[in-house]
Amino acid sequence: MFNWLILKGIVPHVVIVLFAAAVTGGVGWGITKLKLDNMELRYEMQVQQNENDRKAYEAAQAKATAKAQEDARLKEQKYAQIKAEQDAAYSQLLDKYRVTLMRYKAEVVGRPTGGINLPTTSAAASGAAGPSGDSLIPVPEDDLRICAVNTAKAQVAHEWVSELQKQK
Repeated sequence: MFNWLILKGIVPHVVIVLFAAAVTGGVGWGITKLKLDNMELRYEMQVQQNENDRKAYEAAQAKATAKAQEDARLKEQKYAQIKAEQDAAYSQLLDKYRVTLMRYKAEVVGRPTGGINLPTTSAAASGAAGPSGDSLIPVPEDDLRICAVNTAKAQVAHEWVSELQKQK
C-alpha cells in the first residue's frame, strides 16, 4: 500500500502537509510562548510596582504617625507648662486670699462685739455699716475659705480662657 502512495505522488503532498503543520505548530507555539513571557513580565512588573507602592505607603504612614506623635508630645508639653503656670497662679491667689482671710478674722475678732456673731434676722443690720457702725459683716470662716478657693479657681480659669481666645 505504501508503494501505491509513492507511485501516485501522494507522499510529497503528505510531507508538505506535515511540514506545514509542523511550521504552523512551531510558529503558534513560538507566538504563544512570546505572549506568555510577555504576560509573565508584565505580572512581575505589576507585582514589583505593588510592592513599591506598599513600601511607599508604609513609609508615608510611619512618617505621618511620627509627626502626629511629635505634635501630640509638643501639645502635651505645652499643656503641662500651661497647667504648671496656672497651678502657680492658683497657689499665689489662694495664698493672697488666705492672708486676706486671716486679716478679716483678726479684724472681726478685734471688734468690740467680741467674735463672730451671725445676725439671726436681716433686721440686725440697720444700715450699710451695720448696727455698730462697722462695715464688716460677720461670715463663717468655712464660707470665707470656700469663697477664697472658688474665687482663685475662677480667676485662673478666666485667665486661661482669655489666653486661649487671644491665640485664636
